[in-house]
Amino acid sequence: MKPVEDSETREIEENAPEEGDIVMPTTTAMNAMSMWVHANKNILKNGTTSLKQPEAPEGDEWDEDRMNAEMKSLLDSDPYAPLLGSIGDDAKISVSKTLQQPAWCVKLMGDCTEYKGVSNGVCVARSLQWSGSYTFYNQG
Repeated sequence: MKPVEDSETREIEENAPEEGDIVMPTTTAMNAMSMWVHANKNILKNGTTSLKQPEAPEGDEWDEDRMNAEMKSLLDSDPYAPLLGSIGDDAKISVSKTLQQPAWCVKLMGDCTEYKGVSNGVCVARSLQWSGSYTFYNQG
């Protein structure tokens, strides 16, 4: 039997360059909401975070090809979300009946001028949905 594919066993895509060091973005570049991501396990239609291995009906035996086809059918009907999702894709917060705003606020704070490639400023990503949830970025 093929093991059940869930968020822990899914492949992680490597985005590091093949040669050399990873170049960290500047603090100013991190001011874009598209630069921030977070990891969330998505809840599937069956109410769990992983799909269960399909079982053959009583009195019927499935070979490996049929089992894989059934699992593929389950994955097609209820796909996994990407492991890392942009904070800009989060659901908007309703401020009033007609006004909505993003769930996150990204701001540069302090002296953000770059002196010879170094910035003393800090980029702050703040969740407007979960009060007290802040993430900071400074010089990598």
